[in-house]
Amino acid sequence: MKWDQKQPCKGCPFRRDTPVGIWDWGHYVELREQDADELNGSLFACHKYRLLPREERRPCAGWLLDQRRRRVPSIRLRIALISKHAARALLEELRAGGFPLYDSLDEMCEANIGQPAPEGAERLVRPRRRAPRRRP
Repeated sequence: MKWDQKQPCKGCPFRRDTPVGIWDWGHYVELREQDADELNGSLFACHKYRLLPREERRPCAGWLLDQRRRRVPSIRLRIALISKHAARALLEELRAGGFPLYDSLDEMCEANIGQPAPEGAERLVRPRRRAPRRRP
């Protein structure tokens, strides 16, 4: 993972000026579940880099700002901060870039869950398809 994105990107869900509904509601449900799992939560990657190989991905700057505001509750982020100088440097340099951000992860999720996508907007995250249940 690269640690070089110093402000939230144009489509960051943590930005209040990003249209609601462009992310699938399942993404927000999953984000809340991961955030609540203090022992096994994951680093929230920026959607712009989600299809790249793992070493080319970047953490979401909006998520990092929320983590910093909450004094880094993510265990995986704490481990990265201990082991990677670039992660520590980024967390110190990170700025909102003048963009208005949601006050909390829950507020961001609530604003987006159940909202329809704007006309002509492409969904950035599609719902995961579950395998059909097998009957015994």
